[in-house]
Amino acid sequence: MSLRDDVDTLARTIWAEARGEPFAGQVAVAWVIRWRANDVKNRWPKNISAVCKQPRQFSCWNLDDPNRAKMLEISLDRESFVVAYGIACLVLATDLPDFSKKSNHYHTIAQPNGVREWPPEWARSMEERVRIGRHVFLRA
Repeated sequence: MSLRDDVDTLARTIWAEARGEPFAGQVAVAWVIRWRANDVKNRWPKNISAVCKQPRQFSCWNLDDPNRAKMLEISLDRESFVVAYGIACLVLATDLPDFSKKSNHYHTIAQPNGVREWPPEWARSMEERVRIGRHVFLRA
């Protein structure tokens, strides 16, 4: 994968996962992905695109996610995607602060419709680092 692919994939992931969130929340999502790609314990792939597209990690990349088609079609003609693209570039260059406080996971604060237990089981043993907008950011 090239840097151009990583920027595009990261921008699409930010847009799809956090476009309705405050700027700091969008930046925090980008940092979660960056922290995973830089993980020294090798729990995740080593490049941004592979981290984003890893199965069942970022719902927007799931084949059954209704947001996926919108995410794949979005272009720089939309201001919200321009913002996500800029965030992707600046986080990859480490030119934006890490509002996630070194988080490598996040989930919504509100319990999604149809989900019986919240927070998700995988998050219960993690350290909560910060809440931004409608997301909780955690570190495993």
